[in-house]
Amino acid sequence: MKLFKDRKEFRRCNRRVGWAEAFYRYPYCCQYYSSVEVNPYHWMMHEATHQLNSEVAHLSLPKWLDEGFACYIATSRVVGKSLHLGEIDVDTYPVWWLGDIAIAGDFDKDKENLSIIPLRAIISGQGGPGMNKYFNLYYLHWWSLAHFLLHYEQGKYITGLNLLIADGGKISSFEKNIGEIEIIERQWYEYVNELKRKY
Repeated sequence: MKLFKDRKEFRRCNRRVGWAEAFYRYPYCCQYYSSVEVNPYHWMMHEATHQLNSEVAHLSLPKWLDEGFACYIATSRVVGKSLHLGEIDVDTYPVWWLGDIAIAGDFDKDKENLSIIPLRAIISGQGGPGMNKYFNLYYLHWWSLAHFLLHYEQGKYITGLNLLIADGGKISSFEKNIGEIEIIERQWYEYVNELKRKY
């Protein structure tokens, strides 16, 4: 890890990071600590998850799974010195943008207004709207889909998720190990709306 004193030093030493608070580039996680943030470490946890997935677990994950797991870890609450996986911290990215997903509360309308990206596009990485314009929405999809697969109906899909990871995370593997995408998409959509009601 390369830990910088503050955002100013981080940006001075890493001029091409844009808005990023941290990044992982083998073999380092580069980040800074900010004492003025409510949660000053969630972006560190995100990048460290990428690092552990790559260097320790030696996983080669498609973007939706790689970012989904990193977001899942980074949005989990830290209580005292313990990480409470899956307990959502509202002061983390992308949770603070939760209002931007499923804005109509109606599945068909939300697909039309592009506040829902079809899961087939999310999983395949093809056919969705432009990433530059819908950046936060993609992260909301990746995070919420990971959370769904780990927690829906007391972990109904965890076994299938493990097989999906081992199998490379592609569409065919998703449908073989989790279920038909259009059916899962409806379940996930209801799950997202339940998260919005809670948070």
